[in-house]
Amino acid sequence: MADSDPPLWQTSAMAGFPLLGRAGGISRPEEHLSLMTWPVTGAMVLSVGGELDVATMPQLVERVRALVEQGHVRIVLDLGHLEFCDCTGLRALLRAREIAAEAGGWTRLSRVGAMTRHIIGLTGLREALACYESAAEAVAAH
Repeated sequence: MADSDPPLWQTSAMAGFPLLGRAGGISRPEEHLSLMTWPVTGAMVLSVGGELDVATMPQLVERVRALVEQGHVRIVLDLGHLEFCDCTGLRALLRAREIAAEAGGWTRLSRVGAMTRHIIGLTGLREALACYESAAEAVAAH
């Protein structure tokens, strides 16, 4: 290993667990969250990919805040590319919901993976973080 190479593991300050990258290398939290937006009729879709945890939570919250400041208060969070979400990630989703609601809007989740759905269920957040199969279904809800 060269001096400039990162160590094979790094400890998360919050959980004390190693952060492992996809190929067994080091996880660089700033590189493991992707956010992309596009409009749909009646809302803005924010695709969330990678890992949503203590290191990446601020990125999601700031992006939602920026969308709301631009006047996009109806936001579908598309989690189809989310690979990992811990309790801090759930807190980020709840904070996004709160930011939109304060502006008179909403956030809804679409394409939620089985593990994230399971965590939402275990924490009793099914009502607060309702899951839909698609962005279109999320927009049409209620």
